[in-house]
Amino acid sequence: MTRVPRVLAARPAPAVPVSAHADRRTSWIRGRLRCVSWPGVAGALRRGWRAGWLAACLCLLSWPALAAPPYEVEVRSRVLLGRERPALIVHAREEIRRLEVRLRRDGRAAGTLRVATLRAGETREFPLDAPEGTSSWVAEVRHAGSREPDVLTFEVVVARPIEIRIGPGDVDLVRGEVSFIASEAVARVRVEVFRPDGSSLGTRDEAVSVPAGRPVRVGFDPPREPVGRLVVTAYDANGFYNGVEATPFFIEVPHEEVLFEFDRADIRSSEEPKMERTLAKVRDAIARLSSTFAARLYVAGYTDTVGDRDYNRVLSRRRAEAIARWFRAHGLAIGICWQGFGEEAPAVPTSDETPEPRNRRTLHVLANQTPPVSRAFPAADWACLP
Repeated sequence: MTRVPRVLAARPAPAVPVSAHADRRTSWIRGRLRCVSWPGVAGALRRGWRAGWLAACLCLLSWPALAAPPYEVEVRSRVLLGRERPALIVHAREEIRRLEVRLRRDGRAAGTLRVATLRAGETREFPLDAPEGTSSWVAEVRHAGSREPDVLTFEVVVARPIEIRIGPGDVDLVRGEVSFIASEAVARVRVEVFRPDGSSLGTRDEAVSVPAGRPVRVGFDPPREPVGRLVVTAYDANGFYNGVEATPFFIEVPHEEVLFEFDRADIRSSEEPKMERTLAKVRDAIARLSSTFAARLYVAGYTDTVGDRDYNRVLSRRRAEAIARWFRAHGLAIGICWQGFGEEAPAVPTSDETPEPRNRRTLHVLANQTPPVSRAFPAADWACLP
């Protein structure tokens, strides 16, 4: 059963706290010390130790208050175009009156925003009119009681959402290859492979530098166990990303059994109409899949229990190979693999030396990964045409 690849949502980076508290604290300290300057302290000391001590105490007592700014600032500085707006976000720790934010973008005035009163615990967003791309910003924040503005500098990135297009056959689990085309330049790719139970089979991170619209190709370790799903994630240079999730498939193709002559593995002309009808079913199944995974056809051959066990295994392999090569000779371009199991996996259990037509059979399986060892496929010794 095939699931349609699921496109994961593009992810922006979260709002970034501005590390301006140190600058803000410095400006507060500088502003407060003007009211009791060090020359004043020195003069008071000349006038008497008690006056000097009082002036020094005033400066020290003012210090704890300076370390607690009345607000915190965040900047939503990395957004996707058309999905979110950048903003300067002010969280009031205490009531703030006559809050004013003057903005400059790339050296030019970008507006002034004012709020009469911001209550304690209240949050206010100031939208930033940022163009697509990267822009440099300066915000000067003033409020009642501040002598100097708090100056914040930051960059804003407005990026286009990155879209990924993976075509049929662009993921090859057997070779460990994935290719896709992205709408924006790609800086990094992550490939994650999971077992059917959801546990990880491996992750590959690779730095790349591929322009928009050009094929991106990444290799990963081919999984040696059954795969439940695969996730491909592409990142742009700003850290935005998008991904595609796809689920593998395993489809048995119905067919008519080809009758071989005794001890022969060549396909007689009288049997070719059966092969042609099976080939049509294989092509129809491939067309209906439209899978991002590269499909391969696996042909497995079986015999009944008449004759030597080793001989039967070799004969079934020769016949499966003949079918595989007939498909290739008649235009089937996907990878084709074959293996003979002889009498090791009977459809109907019988005693030795029992002629059973239902056990003289083949299986035709379309899959994007090597069939796991099972009762139907007791070994994994597949030979393949590329």
